[in-house]
Amino acid sequence: MAEAFDQATSVCSHCDKIIPFSNIDLHNAHCSRNLVKCKICGDMVPGKLIEKHFLGTHATKSCSQCNDTIERKKIGEHKGKYCLQRIVKCDYCDFPLPAAGLSKHQEVCGSRTKLCYSCRIYVRLREIVNHESSCSGVLNVPAESSRDSQGTDQATSVCSHCDKIIPFSNLDSHYAHCSRNLVKCKICGDMVPSKLIEKHVHFLGTRATIPEFSPNCLLISIAVAGITILLGSVFIGRNGDSSPADHD
Repeated sequence: MAEAFDQATSVCSHCDKIIPFSNIDLHNAHCSRNLVKCKICGDMVPGKLIEKHFLGTHATKSCSQCNDTIERKKIGEHKGKYCLQRIVKCDYCDFPLPAAGLSKHQEVCGSRTKLCYSCRIYVRLREIVNHESSCSGVLNVPAESSRDSQGTDQATSVCSHCDKIIPFSNLDSHYAHCSRNLVKCKICGDMVPSKLIEKHVHFLGTRATIPEFSPNCLLISIAVAGITILLGSVFIGRNGDSSPADHD
């Protein structure tokens, strides 16, 4: 009977904790005198520290990345998981960019194709995982006679990196080299070796400051120069013919 009494419990009216019945009076005296319930999170905090608790836990702070106002205790989680300006990597190319632009980037990036070496089908990057799990490994090349083999050798495909038309038999090696070494210039659209892209862009910027002449302007300039030379020679010839008369 005594053991059952020791196991009896009661709920503290101040902090709502379940307390052994034998300790309830002592707990109530201490709890009501020293602890205060935070009106925001409900935690019981020593009365002397309630202001410090609020400032350290619930006071707001601006995110240094997106300037949103976040509770101080949640700022770390916000920066790591929810901030739209946090840097994330594309699932398809590992390019780092702000989370706000990830969806739009991956919509385009995931549309690029990759050759499945098992079945020789070009698959979109966004579908490659599902394709690899279900790929039968059977080459997707119809049976052909030797007479048709020459036509197959002439088949072409477009490189998804540089948009050039490449013989199908060379496409894999071309794409491996092209995507690894070449970068498309955002100014002129030319494919440039990645090591030289900075010099290329600098050259374009320098060239833009130099006035360019159209072919028509060049032809007019040549014609004017020719007429000037012709008139000059005629004038000099006439002066030469009249000089002996002047001496007489």
